[in-house]
Amino acid sequence: MDSLSPDDPSPIAGPRRAAVNPGFYMPRIPGVAQDGSSIRGGLHQHPTRNPSNFGGQYIYWELFYHDLYTNRKNIIGNWIGRMAKGFSLGASIGLVHENTLEFGYRHASVDSNFIPGGETVNDGSIKLDWWVRRDLSVSTFVQYEKWKAPVLAPTPQTNWTSTVAIAFWPRAWSK
Repeated sequence: MDSLSPDDPSPIAGPRRAAVNPGFYMPRIPGVAQDGSSIRGGLHQHPTRNPSNFGGQYIYWELFYHDLYTNRKNIIGNWIGRMAKGFSLGASIGLVHENTLEFGYRHASVDSNFIPGGETVNDGSIKLDWWVRRDLSVSTFVQYEKWKAPVLAPTPQTNWTSTVAIAFWPRAWSK
């Protein structure tokens, strides 16, 4: 569990005013050859009050330091962001030798009281790391994303991202 409370010495002191990021990691599921699975989530909305009462000024805004948790007006600190909630799922499966296959899914939504019309992002990804020989590896990655943000585009948008990397590791160079 990770949490953030900018105006209390600890989120435990004011749990109703803290943003929370619960998570679960399981390094192995019995009977399944895998490197690890994780479930992560987050809530950057006030859990007990109407979000419209804050106008987007919950967590990442302070009375005296208006640009708290920002770097040149870009929010830092969390992938979920202001007035939002979300979760991500991930699994890494160990294959033969050092080969791995990873799966991921992420969902985040921003409250419409903060951004007009709200915002929703969903993406899924697959990554494969394959050692062809001891000195040659191939990595591939594919991600599909669908997002809806009426303030940026009137209709839902989609995009694909993919990469292929080939790495050569000569033994003579590694000494």
